[in-house]
Order: sequence, then structure tokens, then C-alpha cells
Amino acid sequence: MPLTPLVVLLLLLSHCAAAQVAIGEWRDHFSYENAKRVDFGNGRVYAAYNNAVGYYDIDEDAVWRMSKCNKKLSDVGVSTIAYDSTTRSLVVAYGNANIDIVQDDRLYNVGDLKRSTMAGNKQIYDIAFYKKHAYLATGAGLVIVDLVRHEIETSCQITTDEVSSAVYAVAIDGSTIYAATADGLYTIDRDNRFPNISDRWQRDVSSLLAGRAIRQLQLNGDALLALVQEEGSTYSLFRRSSGGDYIPVAGGEIISVRCRYGYTAVTYYDHVDVYDASYELAYSRDKFTWGDMQLNDAVCDKGGALWVGHTWAGLVKFDSKGRDKTYNPEGLSSDNVYSITAFNDKTYICPGGKTTTNTNLGIQNSICYYDKNGWHNIDNRSGRKIYDYLQVAVNPTNPSQMAAASWGNGIALIEDDVVTALYDDSNSNGAIVALTMEGWHHVRTAAVAFDREGTLWATNSLAVNALVERRSDGSWHSYETQSMVGDNEVDKLVCDSVTGYKWFCGRSNRIFVHDGRSRKAYVNANNGSRLETGRINCMTQDRSGDIWIGTDKGIKIIFDGHRAFANGGNGELSPVNCSNIVISNGEFVEYLMAYEEVTCIAVDGANRKWVGTATGGVYLLSATGLEELQHFTADNSPLPSNKIVYICVQPRSGEVFIGTDYGIVGYRSTSTYGTTLTSGNAYAFPNPVRPDYEGPIAVKNLTNNALIHITDAAGHVVFTTTADGGQAIWNGRTNSGERVAGGVYYVFASDSEGGNRSVAKILVIR
Repeated sequence: MPLTPLVVLLLLLSHCAAAQVAIGEWRDHFSYENAKRVDFGNGRVYAAYNNAVGYYDIDEDAVWRMSKCNKKLSDVGVSTIAYDSTTRSLVVAYGNANIDIVQDDRLYNVGDLKRSTMAGNKQIYDIAFYKKHAYLATGAGLVIVDLVRHEIETSCQITTDEVSSAVYAVAIDGSTIYAATADGLYTIDRDNRFPNISDRWQRDVSSLLAGRAIRQLQLNGDALLALVQEEGSTYSLFRRSSGGDYIPVAGGEIISVRCRYGYTAVTYYDHVDVYDASYELAYSRDKFTWGDMQLNDAVCDKGGALWVGHTWAGLVKFDSKGRDKTYNPEGLSSDNVYSITAFNDKTYICPGGKTTTNTNLGIQNSICYYDKNGWHNIDNRSGRKIYDYLQVAVNPTNPSQMAAASWGNGIALIEDDVVTALYDDSNSNGAIVALTMEGWHHVRTAAVAFDREGTLWATNSLAVNALVERRSDGSWHSYETQSMVGDNEVDKLVCDSVTGYKWFCGRSNRIFVHDGRSRKAYVNANNGSRLETGRINCMTQDRSGDIWIGTDKGIKIIFDGHRAFANGGNGELSPVNCSNIVISNGEFVEYLMAYEEVTCIAVDGANRKWVGTATGGVYLLSATGLEELQHFTADNSPLPSNKIVYICVQPRSGEVFIGTDYGIVGYRSTSTYGTTLTSGNAYAFPNPVRPDYEGPIAVKNLTNNALIHITDAAGHVVFTTTADGGQAIWNGRTNSGERVAGGVYYVFASDSEGGNRSVAKILVIR
């Protein structure tokens, strides 16, 4: 039976809606390339990544993700995973000692160990199972978790000479529980009712393993395998024979040992050796079809296929013929983030960095960008290695052209998402200068920005001429700044969209301003301020033309930037004020965010401010800053951390990209960037509105702050509102709060003067 046009339309709209994130929802943009641990269960192959768990569903032949953002996990910083087939439980352990139990896709959090004050580092190294319990080897001993009641049942401290030992691995066979420590192997009867009593544990004092540091344990049938640390990163693998003696199996820089289905996989950094049931070497894998091995873990499945956890290729399967294939959720190549830039429908991530003392981190990951087709890498064809990308800028007069600043290598020119050239002191006509010392050569370009005419501006830290210009004709120029900047590093840059001035600063308490020709001055961040600060962390210009400044003690604003050179413009102190915003709270008065260190500020389409902090998460402030609209933390939201590195608002989708020290997440906000003139392409999302949908309905591609009227098919107005920037929100109800009936609704939008009209349709299904 052929589909009717209406059914086809509904299917298309439903598909489009599924590809986007709903307003008010979160999603992760984590890296799924460093697979640290692999396990099997419930028809799935699980892989533990830095901040999430991914899995390949064998029956569906599909890859899925589990993270804090989709509420499948409760935390970030995964340390290890293990699956228990008896209770159908995936146990996820985190670096902070938090524990998740995922049973049939339902999440249960066990946070007692994380919150406890017990001695030791509490790091979870290994997990074993017995009788619906998980036995966790930790830095503070053995912790037993009831997988049915989802709680810690007891903890066991294993002591040597009254000193508690860290337990690095645990194994349980038909009669015994084994615990591996730095002082050797400890055992206890499997059904002993008091494993929490230290005296019940017996220390091995007579075997080959006695007194040796054991880091991993595995059971292969009845045989116990122990990985013993020798010196540094060198290990020896032993197996216990039927007579009780320990026989060497392998040695070297072993990373992991996994026994499954009669196979023993011994993983080294650059290869895997797989042994059969007789401990004869069955085969080795040391190459992918596309590169070298750089491994964390490897384990064989029931069919004999080898699954490995790779440091930059994620989860990889080798079949019986040695053919390889990757199974990873889509994501970034790295969780490192220094800055985020959005232009049109693309969002760019610079993964590089530098320390607070301005030394390199040596990150070589390329710039990534996100569009409707997912994540991509910028291709480097410059012929030179580039480290520590700090910022990217898009030319507004030619969006196919970009520039990127690197800390150490210079400025990369990017055409159509390909690095075509790298400019430094050798090819910029003397504009860019390297810092040299005893053979050390370092080009400290940290910030780039295009002005409205398409001229590229950049900072060249610690150079006499720290402000650099590349004009559209390709010529390079620089401007003297040493007389006012001195020895201050400069790594922030704003091209003023109103005056055309260039504002730049570092982490000192000074802001520098240049007109791009001859006038220059510096601004004291405490001039005109009642709250003295000591450090500037960020600057941005809002849609009203004001400069917002994030400091170690909250926010300051420059309202009078046009007065920058009122004292002459010869490098002297400018009269410009850096004003505090005063918040009145009843009888108390305080300064805006005075108790927070502000690390970044982003402006959305409604001129609201998204403010990132060093320890307090993310704040959404009204356009004036006088009202706190939202406050997201790691406790009340999917934020992976309260330490915010950078925030950027995608102008077309309204997604807020939030970079933290644990990676990037996205939050779909209510505001997008509007236009001065209507594009005629206004549309609603989701559309159609399904019967079970209760969330917000967004109307997008509107003129700035448009007036919105929503009518029914008969022309009766059911709802009126005003857009936030280029997007309006409807709750699917009338102005009086009643849920609308099913049918077609029409959206009529116009600017404040009644012009620039837009029309859209919304289908509501009841």
C-alpha cells in the first residue's frame, strides 16, 4: 500500500527530530577512542572509555553509548568495568571510588565508598563476582557489594604487621577467594562468614609468589594466574599447576592478562599474545590494517575472536582470520579542550593547551569540528607538525577561510577545513617573532580574531610588537606594544565590532587596547571598580557592544570602550572603567559573582551570558547580569565537572558547548541567534508534536526578538510570546495554560515594527 503524502511528511519530520537534541536536554561530546577495559555480557561487548561506557550490541549490529548525559551512568572518570551474568549486572567503577550497577539498562548508584572516610586511596583496581555479590579490589582493601540490594555489604582490610594493604586484584574459584597485594597473595575460604576480620585471611609464605608484588589475578578453569611485578614496568606471568607449583608463562612489559573461554590473552603495549588451554602460543597480533598497536586490554570471546582496547582506536575486533574492525560511538578524538568557536552551523574545538606558567603541553591532536554530519578532523597538509592549538577564528567575509593559533608553532591558515600553510618568524615578513633562548625556539601565538572587514589579527606574546595583522592581500604587519605591555604574556583577543579597536590581555590585571594603526593604551581592571581583582581570565563582547571580563573575583564590564584613547593614545593608562554589577538581595548588596573565579563567558542570541567558573559550574545570567536564570553543577546536571574551561553557543542550533577538564558536553538552550531580516525559513521543532510529548516546542530562524502569535486553523490566537534572539518557545498550551487540541497551528512572527514577517506550521497529534 503506497504511503500518503501526509504519512511521508510525518516520517521525514520524525526522522529530522530524532537527529537533534530537544530543548533542555544534554548530550555528551566525549572521546570514544581510548578504550581502557573490555568485557562481555548480555549479547554485548562493553568498552570502558575515559568518561563513558560504549557497547556493541551483537544482535542489533549497532554501537551505543552510556554516559552521564543520557542518564545511563552517574559519573565520569571510569576506571574499570566488569559484567556478572548471574545478576545481569554491569558494574562500573570510577576513579573517585563511585560505583554504578547497570541491570537490564536500569541504573543504580552505590556512592558509599566515594563518600566514606576510610583510610587508603579507595581506587578500584579489579572486580570479581560470587553469589550475586561484586568483590572490589581497592586501595583500601576488599569491598563487597550486594548486587541485589545495590549496597555495600562489608569491607575487608587485609593487614601485614598491622598495616593495611592495598588490594590490586581479586579472584574467586570453587573454594577460595584470592587477594593480590604488594606483599604477596592472601586467601580465605570462599564461604567464610567473616571476611571482614583480617585474621581470617591467610598469607602465602611458602610458594614462588611469597612476598612478591602481585598486580593482577585471573582464573582459567581451575588454574590461577598471577602477574608479578619485577622491576619498573617489567612483569612475570605465572600459572599454578595442579600440584600447586607456579610455572612461568610469559614476561616483559605486560599491561593486562585476561582469561576467557580457555584462551589467555597477554597484552603488551604493542602486541597481544594469545595462549590456548595448554598455554601454548596460539597466535599474536601486532598490527592493524591501518596502524600499529597501542593497547590497554585484550580478551577473547566464546567464538575465539579477539577484542582489544586501543589507546586511540577504541574498541577493535580481530576475527579468526586476523581482520580488524572498530566499534565505537561517534565522538571527539580527545577529551582535551582549550577553546571552542562556533560559526554558522559548525563548531570548532581546539584541543591544545599550555600550563598556567605558559609552558607547552605538547598536544598534537588536530582541530575538530561538529556539523550536521557529526565530528570531523581538520586535515593538516602544511607539511609541518603543529602542537597545542589554542584558538581558531573564521573569516566573516569568507567563511571557508580560517586561522588557528598554536602555542609554539605559529599561525595556521585553513582553507575549506584543510591546513594549507603555517606562518611563523620565517615567512611573515618579520611580523611574527619567536622567543629564542639557548637554542630554544618558541613562537608564542595564542589568540586570533578576524575583524568585520576580514583582516586577521593575532597576539605574539613577549614580542616587542605583540599585535600582529594579516591583511586580505596576504601582507603581514605588526604594531609596537612593549612600551605598555612590558613582559606580560598576552593570550586573549577581541576585535570590537562597534569601534574596531583590538582588546587583548593575558592573566595579569591589565587590558590592552589598540586601534590597529597608531593609538594604544592600557586599562587597569580595578579602575572604576569597588571590588579589586588580581587576574583576568577571559574577555568577550556582547550583542550590545559592551566588553564582559571574567576575573578571579567575578565579572566586570567595560561600558565606555569608545573612551579608550581619551588620554592621548600613546600607551598610557586609559580612563576606561571596568565596572562591577551590583546585585541587591533585600537589605544586602553584593557584586556579581564576587565569590566565583570566572574562567569563560559566552553570549547567546538573546544577549544572555553563559558564565563558566573554576569550581562552581555554569551560570546563565540575564542580558544585564542582574538575574540568575539557571545554575548547572556536576551535582544537579550531567556536567562532568564543575571546572569549566570554555563555553560557546552554537548560533543556529542554540546548543551550548561546555568544555570542562573532563571533556565536552552540550546543552540545548532556548535561544538561537536571530537575523536582522527574515530568511523566510522559519520552522518548528519537534514537528509533528507527538501525543506523549510534554516538552518545549521551538520555533527557529526568526528575526531578533520577534513577536510571535500562534493561531489555530480558524485563525484564533492561542498563544503569544517573544523570541529569545532567533528562537521562540511554545509549551503547547494556550495563554490561559490549557493544553491545545490536536490539529495544525500557524506561527506568525514579526519584528518590533511589524515588518520582516515569518510563517510556520506545527502539527499537533493527540
